[in-house]
Order: sequence, then C-alpha cells, then structure tokens
Amino acid sequence: MEHEADVNFQMNNGMTSIYIACQKTLLTYKADINKCGENGWSPLLVASNFNHYNEIVEYLCETPLHIACENDNADLVKLLLKHGDSINSGDENGFTSFHKACSEGISNIVELLIKENAVINLPDRSGRTPLSIACQSRCKDVVEILLKHRAEVNKAAQVDSKEGWTPLHVLSASGSTDITEILLQNNAIVYGEDQNRHTPLHYPTLNNHADTIELLVRHGAVINNYEVQISSTSTGPRRRKYCVIQ
Repeated sequence: MEHEADVNFQMNNGMTSIYIACQKTLLTYKADINKCGENGWSPLLVASNFNHYNEIVEYLCETPLHIACENDNADLVKLLLKHGDSINSGDENGFTSFHKACSEGISNIVELLIKENAVINLPDRSGRTPLSIACQSRCKDVVEILLKHRAEVNKAAQVDSKEGWTPLHVLSASGSTDITEILLQNNAIVYGEDQNRHTPLHYPTLNNHADTIELLVRHGAVINNYEVQISSTSTGPRRRKYCVIQ
C-alpha cells in the first residue's frame, strides 16, 4: 500500500484483498463453515454453488466433497457430484471422499457414493482400502455395506510398521469380535501372514483379547508356539514366547 497498490482491485472471480483477509481471519478464529443462514445455505454450500473450488481447498486444506462427506451432507454431495467433483480423486495422501465417509462411519454417504461409482477397492497411498479404513475405525455398518458390494476382504495394506496387514489383522489387533466375525463369515483368510510372518491370531494374543482368540481358533487359526518382540535393548530385541491354549 505504501507503493500505491490498489486495495480495491478485484480478481477474475470478483474477490478483493479485504474479502480474502476477512476469510482467513474468520477461519483463524474457528468460524463455523457449516453454520446455515435463514435460507438454509452454509458458507461451504454457497462457495461450492458459485464454483469457488480453489478457495475452499486453499483455506480448508480439503476438497468440498471431502467436507460434505465428513459432515453427512447428502444434498451438498449430490450438488458437488452434479458439478463434476470426482469421487475417486484423493488428497496428497490419496485419501478420497469415499475413504473419508468410510473412516467416519457415515453409512448413508457411503451408499450414495457407491451408487455414484466410487471404486470399492481403491487404496490410498499407504495401501489402505476403504474396507481396511472402515475396520480401523470399527465402523460395523460401513464394513457390511462394503462387503455387500464385494470389497476385497483379504487385501493387504502397507501402513507404517504394519506391512501386509489385512482387514482381519486390523480387527484382530483391536479386539473387535463382532466385526471380526463378519469378516470371517465373508471368507477372510484366518491363517494369512503379514510381512513379519504374523497371522491375525498373533495380535489378540499379544493384546490379551481372549474373545477374539477364541473366535479365530474356532474358525481354524493354527494353535502353536511362537515368539513376539516386546522391546529393544542395547544388545538387541528381547522376545517372549506365547502359546495359545484351546
């Protein structure tokens, strides 16, 4: 401004510098992007309706479709899809709006996106499929929906130290017996090994989930002695032997 910049200059989309400054300041103070006016329209819906897509992504670090799915806003999801938003486009981590709906357990949005041709087995960049993500969040209804639509029950992911974990590995580690049983009824491989050669039975044993152990054994998990790493010392990892007893 000291060099006579035009403070009222308008960009092609009509926004001025004061408009942008107000947006950023309001968001800094946690303005509610979903608060609706008398006409029932939220700021996100207004911005999406007028195609201010780039501004939404810049200020909120998510696509409008991600946000609409997270907030269980079916009308906005339909509007965004009508205007060309892609269900199968992900963020920098490959996390799509479909992944978001699965992780939040929003079953009606999951059903809607499937009807709009969401890719059921599309992995994010770490290899997690929608089914694996739903299992990680323990979203039973979403798991059932995905399996109904032929999600790959034995698809392995590559997540941090959990290389090769299938959805059954994920659930066995958490002790979620009700969802674990659903996977087993849908042909989950009970003896499949991850890259550390651990089967799903390894993890409930380590975490003392007795009900999950019993369930896996009932479905054919191999009962045997094996070792698990429990900590590291200056001389190397210490190991403890476990035996699963029927």
